[in-house]
Amino acid sequence: MNKIWHIFFAFFICLIASSCNRHEESIRPERNCPIKELVLNEADVPVGTILNEVRSPVAEYPKESAATDGSYNGDAIFLRIARWYYYSVTIEENDKWMEVAFNAEDSRTGTYETPSELLDLNSLPASQIHVACADEENVGYRCRMVARYEEYQIQFFADISEKGISYNIFRDFVLEINNKMVACLGEEK
Repeated sequence: MNKIWHIFFAFFICLIASSCNRHEESIRPERNCPIKELVLNEADVPVGTILNEVRSPVAEYPKESAATDGSYNGDAIFLRIARWYYYSVTIEENDKWMEVAFNAEDSRTGTYETPSELLDLNSLPASQIHVACADEENVGYRCRMVARYEEYQIQFFADISEKGISYNIFRDFVLEINNKMVACLGEEK
């Protein structure tokens, strides 16, 4: 009987410890940056860029999520930002999107590689970031960025072409997203 009591007590302590860890993890900083303001807007993009209305919240994402899409000279762009309540969920979601976005085994795409012109983007001050490009079936050449900035998870892609979005324009988009995130993370209440 004493052995059963010790097992029950150990289980109870583990249960309390895991709920305390989850509670501590859920405490994220208050931020003074509304989610819609983190999405690219007309002031952030080249003249001639068409941005559709920001959708917020995004279905199947947290309440603090926003997305937009649009085009520049016929090349599509898409941006989604989500602020997850738990850091562990942000990490899981980011890992999932890294897998989905850069899946080299997908028979519909070529191998994702980071062009030398964009290598430095992989060292931006994000918690985790990856930028790479590949030919995608029925789409053409596309560059993607998947990033995590603390509790924020970001997915961005743009089609790349000679007459539309160049590597330099893609870089400008990514740098503008990064600037917004760095400013947001620096504005804790």
